[in-house]
Amino acid sequence: MHFWQKRLGLDEWNLAVRLVRQTEIDHNSWGAAEWDPDAKSGIISVLDPRDYNLHGGELKLDMECTIVHELVHIQVSPLDARDELIREEVVNRIMAALMNRACPN
Repeated sequence: MHFWQKRLGLDEWNLAVRLVRQTEIDHNSWGAAEWDPDAKSGIISVLDPRDYNLHGGELKLDMECTIVHELVHIQVSPLDARDELIREEVVNRIMAALMNRACPN
């Protein structure tokens, strides 16, 4: 996470990653983020490998994609996107551009 945090210019932020079970996040998600822009802190939740439908290299790649996706959410949070679908599309496009590859999920 620190590599991507620095690459996105979020190195001043105090961010942590935690593994969560599927019951702790939206059933259609592989991750989530909560952050406080004033304190420049946050937690990125990533789906526990036990609840994934992927294994090995694909699992690691998807977990990395999830972390980048959530960091991009934090990065673009000052932009007030009213439409959640549009916001997700923008975040996914930025994440794919950063990763320079397709993500499994």
